[in-house]
Amino acid sequence: MHKSSLRRACAALAAVTSLALGVTACGGTTKNDVAADSGSAAAGGTAD
Repeated sequence: MHKSSLRRACAALAAVTSLALGVTACGGTTKNDVAADSGSAAAGGTAD
């Protein structure tokens, strides 16, 4: 691999990783999710 293509591959990997982390951070628990779950663990759950 040439140095420039390796740099592009690393930049693409960093961009995809950042996007995946951003999407994961935005997907959280909502109050409705906690209320809809049945079970003892969900009974005490709270959402921001």
